[in-house]
Amino acid sequence: MATVNDFQIYRGEDVTVTVTISGTNITGWNLKFYILQTTISKTVGSGITITDGVGGVFTITLARADTLTLLSDKYAYDIWREDIGAYRKLGHGSITVK
Repeated sequence: MATVNDFQIYRGEDVTVTVTISGTNITGWNLKFYILQTTISKTVGSGITITDGVGGVFTITLARADTLTLLSDKYAYDIWREDIGAYRKLGHGSITVK
């Protein structure tokens, strides 16, 4: 399970969140991040960067253009591995937008 759970951001800011899946080599994985109740999603190469595959570390980047679309509220998010034959929810939590 990913170690990021809940976090807070400000509307209109650029945000980078570091996620670690301890003890798991994620090299070559297709990862997807969804903010539920919105159209915002990120994938490897488009907002997600695997920074230490062997160590299970990746970053999720939300640009100002993404966070400007969010109202001040609390949103749920999911992180999935989306490789054929290996679809698995890796983490979830909430994002509070101020």
